[in-house]
Amino acid sequence: MCSAPVALAQTTAQVAGSVNDDTGLPLAGATVRLTGATDRVVQTNPDGEFTFDNLAEGAYELTARKAEFAPADTLRARTPTCGSCRGSAR
Repeated sequence: MCSAPVALAQTTAQVAGSVNDDTGLPLAGATVRLTGATDRVVQTNPDGEFTFDNLAEGAYELTARKAEFAPADTLRARTPTCGSCRGSAR
């Protein structure tokens, strides 16, 4: 049996979005957790926005939390189907 190194193009994707309160105002400092093929946690910026870059192909769930607010619904994304997915949590 013979083998040779094979170079495969690695597909990466991005999931980004924003977290807002019930009136639509951005929530800065909310914790956004991404779970799935890769697990990561980020905080939203002053505009309530978040980004997860360089994600491996797979299915993900996103949850957003901030101490003074009720938990947001869980969002689902699949990469690379969405390539660069955007979502919003309220």
